Amino acid sequence: MKKTKGESGIVYNAAYLTLSAIFVKLIGLLYKVPMSYILTDEGMGYFNAAYTIYSILYLLATAGVPKAITVLVSGYKAEGNKALEGRIFTLLGRIFLMFGAFLCTVLLLCAVPLSRFLGSPKASLTICAIAPSLIFVSLGGIFRGFLSANHAFSPLAVSSVIEASCKLILGIGALWIGKTLCLPLYVMSALAVLGIGVGSLVSTLYLYVNAKIYISNEKTGQKIHFASDKKLLTSFFSIALPITLGGMASGISSLADLSMIMRRLEAGGMSESEATAVYGNYTTLSVPLLQMAVALITPLSVVILPVLTANFFARSSECFRKTLGFGAEICAIISFPIATAFFFFSHPILSLIFNDASAFLASYTLKLLSPAVVLFALLLIANTALESIGKAKLQMLSMLIGIGVKIIASRILLADPRFGILGAPIGTVLSYAASVLFSFSCLALHGISVFAVLKKQLLPALCALSSAFFALLLYKSKFLFALQGSIRTCAVFSLYGIFYFLFLFITGVLNVEKISNMSKQPIFSN
Repeated sequence: MKKTKGESGIVYNAAYLTLSAIFVKLIGLLYKVPMSYILTDEGMGYFNAAYTIYSILYLLATAGVPKAITVLVSGYKAEGNKALEGRIFTLLGRIFLMFGAFLCTVLLLCAVPLSRFLGSPKASLTICAIAPSLIFVSLGGIFRGFLSANHAFSPLAVSSVIEASCKLILGIGALWIGKTLCLPLYVMSALAVLGIGVGSLVSTLYLYVNAKIYISNEKTGQKIHFASDKKLLTSFFSIALPITLGGMASGISSLADLSMIMRRLEAGGMSESEATAVYGNYTTLSVPLLQMAVALITPLSVVILPVLTANFFARSSECFRKTLGFGAEICAIISFPIATAFFFFSHPILSLIFNDASAFLASYTLKLLSPAVVLFALLLIANTALESIGKAKLQMLSMLIGIGVKIIASRILLADPRFGILGAPIGTVLSYAASVLFSFSCLALHGISVFAVLKKQLLPALCALSSAFFALLLYKSKFLFALQGSIRTCAVFSLYGIFYFLFLFITGVLNVEKISNMSKQPIFSN
């Protein structure tokens, strides 16, 4: 076993990034809640329409970049070659600065036709306001990938907090000014995204400073073995493009949701304003909670990707298998209690944050979205393993299969009055299920045991379901009738968490020795 100087364990680093993600999502809720009250469901429809377009281009600029750099640099380190890091940093930094500027220009020029295509013409102003952010996030993806490959995770966490804080303070401040001036909702929606651009700029500058400091400490006398920059770019894009296309599938899926939900709901008998309001409710209440769950799970893949890659390049199959099983177990411990809470306590959860009428409507969609949390965790582990062994094209194909299933299912269900908006979460779950099935089949075909991953899911699932059962009994019993509203809900969730950890220890999923070993799991094992 070898552990590089100053590096902490996998769980420690994942927990650090997860705590940052929780803080960022809490800031996001503080941003979305007052915004939903000020803009109303109609205004949120304009905001979410623009943000969905932005998210797709954001993924195009960043989805595959950090992972590709992580895989490249981790491979070089495993082979003992550190000389290429500085060249990667400089060359790709210049390229993606120009690429970000190009995306910004395209979005500005296409804002009006895009908003009309999506059935929300007034969203064009918000699209224009958010476009400059693409310049900064394109550069930020380069710096994030480089720092991840070198296991410098604290700047990643801090930069995310900086970006979210700017979005909250400046966005809500601009909204307050807009409301004071009695501006139209579509104008106020555009004001709300100004903080995103400033936050992206400040965050990117912070990442740049940290990355430059790190590079200055890592300079070596080794010569670059690539014959030209062309070879370096070929290696980079051969990894980045499939991952980017696969990552963009989720953004395309969101776009499919936006374009289809509005049109198919109207085809099912809703008016334009009714469809906009229902879509605004779904994307403002239910979807962000799913995204928060995803944010809690995703940091683990950031930490284990360089470990799996190093194991693969070092031809250490036993360490690869252990790392994969280890990651699957942590994902299961996190995902199952969240999924069961969403299913059994959807309305109480939403009522803690939003008004009761909106929470009641969204509770049904959140309940149907709950299986997606577990399916996402499984897909994350499988696709991270595929990326680490150089099979990013299979990961891309997996995501494309998922989006195909989602488009078909959503198109059929959304226009059916018996389902309506419920067709959107059902399509999402079916999409993840199809992708998981394909990715696990690919792992099996490449000699990686899927049983090692699946068996890690059983006990956490049993613990979560048992905890939810007892918490639900208490919630409906006379035991907590003295407590009312949010206090009662918080009490039940506290008990739910206590039950869950008790069951984890009773079943042996966790124990003191295991927790200690998890925190000491080294970055490199060979």
